[in-house]
Amino acid sequence: MLYTLITLAVIGGLAYVSAVPVFNVLANNGFFNLIKDVFEGFVTNLNLLEFIKGLGEISTSFFEIIINNFSNIWVSIVLFIFIVVFLGRFLIGQTKLSSAYCLYASMSNNMKIGIFSSYFSNFSKVVLFELVKFITTFPIDIFIGYVIIQCFKLFSLGTAMAILTPFIIVLVIVILMSLKISLFSCWMPMISVKNDGIFKCLKNNFKLINRRFFKIFANSIGIVLTIIMINGFALIFTLGAGLIITIPLSMVLETTFQMSAYYGSYGMRYYVDNNTIVEPKKMEATEKLKRTKYFI
Repeated sequence: MLYTLITLAVIGGLAYVSAVPVFNVLANNGFFNLIKDVFEGFVTNLNLLEFIKGLGEISTSFFEIIINNFSNIWVSIVLFIFIVVFLGRFLIGQTKLSSAYCLYASMSNNMKIGIFSSYFSNFSKVVLFELVKFITTFPIDIFIGYVIIQCFKLFSLGTAMAILTPFIIVLVIVILMSLKISLFSCWMPMISVKNDGIFKCLKNNFKLINRRFFKIFANSIGIVLTIIMINGFALIFTLGAGLIITIPLSMVLETTFQMSAYYGSYGMRYYVDNNTIVEPKKMEATEKLKRTKYFI
């Protein structure tokens, strides 16, 4: 978590500096005053309908300002995207496979190893995995981003649609992110457990997911909803400061879910703590069958 916190702080600082021209353009066009008026109006009147309509105005205003001033701020936008989407994701993402190795030691052997030890002992594979994962999933991320942006346009289709749009956006995010997590849920655990090649594990991941996709997808929905709620809570009630804690926790939660999905797919026992071992149904059924054959 320390590595993630430091990386988040550095990436956040660089992203802020790169986005200053964009912030200036938004401020000069009254964007932040609009946000202030919408939220102050909601606090004063507690009118949810007007607040949702105000969110639509904020969304429309943001895209109009960016489009109308794009020629003056495109360099800042490109730099911001590079820092956040490419550099930030690459650096922060390296902790996931390292965490998977730590979880493997804990779940299989009840051993505790440090994440830095895991990171440096598997450095080449961690870096290569993150590069391959980025290339593999980036088109999916572009598609998800495009769909979400298109959903914001629904705010302009009248009052009734403006009311439904926030729920539609959350629903779309949950479904698409759950699909993405499900499709690659066993890739990283397979690397940490079997220590096979990255591309071989990617291929075997799809074979394994094919057998349990809907169960993993259903559980993914719960994970994504949990992540959205804890980060949304931190964003609203701590003005974003709590995201420094909740983002790393969200990454650990996602990695833990993936490891559990992998162990469950193979019916592998795993430790939860020193005194508790989870036995997936597949393993239990197999051993009952063996005992039955023995008695016969």
